[in-house]
Amino acid sequence: IQGKYHEVPDLLPGVVAVLFEVALDQPKFCDLYANVFLDLCKRFQKFSVEAPRTGEDKDPSAAPAENGGRYSEMVKGFRKILLEKCQRRFEEGMNHAAPTTSKMSEEERERATLEEKRFRRQTLGNVGFIAELYKRNVLTEGVMHNVVRQMLNSNHSEILEALAAMLTSMGEKLDSNPRGRAHCDVYFAKLQRLAGGPAKTRTESLLADVVELRNREWKPRHDFASSEHAITRGRQSVLALTAPAVAQAHLRDKANKELLAGRDAAPCPAPSKRSGRSVHFPQVP
Repeated sequence: IQGKYHEVPDLLPGVVAVLFEVALDQPKFCDLYANVFLDLCKRFQKFSVEAPRTGEDKDPSAAPAENGGRYSEMVKGFRKILLEKCQRRFEEGMNHAAPTTSKMSEEERERATLEEKRFRRQTLGNVGFIAELYKRNVLTEGVMHNVVRQMLNSNHSEILEALAAMLTSMGEKLDSNPRGRAHCDVYFAKLQRLAGGPAKTRTESLLADVVELRNREWKPRHDFASSEHAITRGRQSVLALTAPAVAQAHLRDKANKELLAGRDAAPCPAPSKRSGRSVHFPQVP
């Protein structure tokens, strides 16, 4: 694409389609491909400014803004193509029904199973990709609320597990402002109900984990435990520093009490004698 400005409008749909499919096939690298799309979006924005006069635009009298005008639509088209693909794949995943394989041959059944696994993987990859795009401000908050509501109303365990993964990734940002927090209160109240009782399935455990994550103010469990451990260690350090002084003060207080108690209980001393002679007091005349 670099340097081929006149070919970009024709190449753009194919570029987006290829990268989008690769991103869905590798869900673990959704953040990487979201960065790729964000970088491409920034590069395409430059085309509307840097695009030279080519083909029908070689008119010397044409102004630079007019020359780049046909590329400004391409910039909008890039985002539009990407969002349409995310929306279409998301709707397909929400409305998807597993094919019936009872009347298929063994070869057809194996092919259908592989296609079903790939479709599920891509559905999960699309959900993660949507979350990463939202974190990079490519998708708006309103779009994410619509996505969360649709997934929350699903009865499929895979959709609910994908919702738990998505909220784990971008829930903190969605919950960062008063308006979003009010919506999240409703979402997590339902997630709490769906999490069930003590005996949990895999789906219920994942939902309970994301509810617990929000209760910890979106801090990972090890970070939260580390902070609690630091507080406990701090208290122990304070006690360790003050314990000797407190013990010494206690011992001094105890010794003083024993000394006072011993003086009160001791008998009056007898008259003292010097050199075996009694002490005589002078008589008053």
